[in-house]
Amino acid sequence: MSDASTRLGAALALAAVLLAAVVVRAWGISAGLPYIRHPDEPVSITTMREMITRGVPIPDRFDYSSLSYYVNAAAYVPYLWLTGGVHRPSSELLPSVAAMGVARDPDPGATLLSRIITLLFGVATVGLAYALARRLGLGVLASAGAAAAVALNPDHVVHSRFVAPDVIATFFV
Repeated sequence: MSDASTRLGAALALAAVLLAAVVVRAWGISAGLPYIRHPDEPVSITTMREMITRGVPIPDRFDYSSLSYYVNAAAYVPYLWLTGGVHRPSSELLPSVAAMGVARDPDPGATLLSRIITLLFGVATVGLAYALARRLGLGVLASAGAAAAVALNPDHVVHSRFVAPDVIATFFV
């Protein structure tokens, strides 16, 4: 096989795996909105939105990775400006939590944006798995298999749909 056809095969294999990763993660990403049924999502959403509404770029909690708050806040600020949320009282932006894992979000569009950010980090993790396998000297097929193992891992797929630090932290690990 020529070098060009190997590169083309590698690109097609990676593209197919990344597309599969996007499809399985995007399926049901808006499920339940405006209601939130994951116990970590209201905590992450509230912390990030309070950072913005208070104007203090430091989260008030440190039991989760702060990086996920900063990543989501970076996307949330332009979202607030574009949707006119800047002019709403901060109490209207925070989810109302009835119990752990039972909440209602007054701004489900913002939560969907944060879920999409998590999805993107999940898909990028799949790409990193492929790159790592190639760097370790595995062939195109084996590397695509390694990436597919991450792309179709049920836990990784499910957690790539939540506003929580798990998938973002996995990307950086």
